[in-house]
Amino acid sequence: MLWGFALWAGAAAAATLLAGTLYVSVQQSYRQGANDPQIEIAEDISLHMQEGAAILDQVPKDSVDVGKSLSPFVIMYDTEGNPIAGNGYLNQKLIQVPKGVFDAAQASGENRLTLEPQSGVRIAAVIKPFVGREANGYVLAGRSLREVEQRESDLTKLVALGWAGTLAVLLVAAFLNKIL
Repeated sequence: MLWGFALWAGAAAAATLLAGTLYVSVQQSYRQGANDPQIEIAEDISLHMQEGAAILDQVPKDSVDVGKSLSPFVIMYDTEGNPIAGNGYLNQKLIQVPKGVFDAAQASGENRLTLEPQSGVRIAAVIKPFVGREANGYVLAGRSLREVEQRESDLTKLVALGWAGTLAVLLVAAFLNKIL
């Protein structure tokens, strides 16, 4: 009987490890994929600025309410981290970002992060410094994480259901084989 419990516990531990690995792998794929458009946008704008482009030419014309829209947006900041121009607004203002975020971008050449400028508004952002002919500063490309977070929530439910179902099947199999 003790041997049977140890066998079931080992199988349950393996199922738990597999469920956890599956969850973390897919969740990280969702989250890292949420940065893909912003990486491209930030790199392209930084390159354009180095080639002498004007700041206002790099900002899309359509305004984006980052609290409601899933559209990507761009905000240009000066070297002190003050917004210069952009199309990403929250409460009719360009998003302010903590100074340390820019310091990290300057130190490593880029900063990929999640911003929460207000409760319930989470943004996947990429910040890249630029040295331009007109000015130096930073470009932030961002977009809402709302859909990604919904997928993560659905994933949590599916993996938990699969994990619980696997444990139940293992328990039934153990009793049917009279090892417990």
